[in-house]
Amino acid sequence: MTEFSLAQSLNAGLDTRMRSVADTTQSQRQRDFASLLNREMSMPGAGKDTPEQSARAAAEDFVATALVQPLLKAVREANQAPAPWGPTDVEKQFGGFIDADRSRQIVRAGNFGIVDRLARDLLTSATRTEVTDDHNA
Repeated sequence: MTEFSLAQSLNAGLDTRMRSVADTTQSQRQRDFASLLNREMSMPGAGKDTPEQSARAAAEDFVATALVQPLLKAVREANQAPAPWGPTDVEKQFGGFIDADRSRQIVRAGNFGIVDRLARDLLTSATRTEVTDDHNA
């Protein structure tokens, strides 16, 4: 066997092992991603939130999406720093996802009066709807 054919057979074996590892890694990543998507539903007590908790969560999501996330997007897009300090291609591509996650973190960690007000208004609206529905039944 020549050195060239030996190198080819070693490369072929290595390629097969690498593809196998890559397939396993990709399958694991897909399972991890699916589990993250379903995490909330599989948590104990999921779907058993009180109306106050549901209203608060909806208000937080609204404020994060409608107010904070656009601000983060504007700041990210205004970044004109040169290559070593500027955003990478990956940061540019997934910047929206990063903004969405950070905006939720900011709203949940902060004390936003608008979140409290929206939650109260949602509860009031839900209570009125229930009363109206009860009278129409």
